[in-house]
Amino acid sequence: MLSLFRTNQLILGIFLLAYALLLRFWILFDLGAPTRGTDFPLLSGWVLEKMGDSDWWSALTALLFLWIQALLINSMVASNRMASEINLFPGLFYILVGSAIPAFQVLSPFLLANTFLIISFGQLIKVYRQNRCMDHLFNAGFFIGVASLFYAPYILFLLPVLIGLNILRAFNSREWMAVLLGGALPLLWLLIIGFLTDHMASYWQEWLATFGFLDTDFRAMNGMAVGSMIIIGLAVISVLAGYGANMQKTIIEVRKKIDIQYWLLFFALIVTIFSSHLSLSHLMILAPMTGILLSFQFTRMARATAEIVHLLLVIVVLLFHYLVYSGQL
Repeated sequence: MLSLFRTNQLILGIFLLAYALLLRFWILFDLGAPTRGTDFPLLSGWVLEKMGDSDWWSALTALLFLWIQALLINSMVASNRMASEINLFPGLFYILVGSAIPAFQVLSPFLLANTFLIISFGQLIKVYRQNRCMDHLFNAGFFIGVASLFYAPYILFLLPVLIGLNILRAFNSREWMAVLLGGALPLLWLLIIGFLTDHMASYWQEWLATFGFLDTDFRAMNGMAVGSMIIIGLAVISVLAGYGANMQKTIIEVRKKIDIQYWLLFFALIVTIFSSHLSLSHLMILAPMTGILLSFQFTRMARATAEIVHLLLVIVVLLFHYLVYSGQL
């Protein structure tokens, strides 16, 4: 299966849609799929309102968002030559991680916010060795700010953006200010719209309400929750263990950009921890960087080994879905 995606023809990304459909078969055909359970604040609530009460439309929208994000990731990785070869693996493995557990298969604020996190990262890495880059830096902060309107704790990603800027360039206070102003602008819009509509206090409270700290009851975890955490945990551990290998035989520019991805992954954990009403859906925050970094490992593998391991992963994911949707977990 992987051989189909070992191509540098990004237009063949249409096959990623079929791959996502395979991994999301159960929910799209409403075979006992779980309904949406996560609170949708601010812009996420507006999107949910447009979906109506149909979980099927919600699942289809989630599928399309995931596919578009995979295309963005493939384009970004290819244009920056971050992998040892240009292929469709980054988007492919993002879809695999982003569909790995049932909680990821419905529309969530985290899936929506990930769109802007990916765009922000793409803007940030454009500034390497660029003389004029204030627009990219402003955009990097701005899209983090937009992401926070879908789920407020994403504003914490401004910190790894600033760290990434320091990795790519020497410290410059004006450049840091551009990032921070970009991040603040969407929040300013929120307050202005709230003021004009006499909802400023409620909007601000709704934005703040999504912050918390380990806000969950771990004693209430069932078999599905334990299985979901093991699957995502193993994926993250594999990526962390592959840090040294991801850095080998790469030029300095690529090393810097991969370093930033690890910082984003670390802060994805921080964002998850500092979220309110923690659920399995929150693990979607980890999916973009985990998927991209995992793809680098499979790109380096021997082709036969990569095929076998990937096939086993797909089988494990589909079997887990079957056990959950059939009520056995």
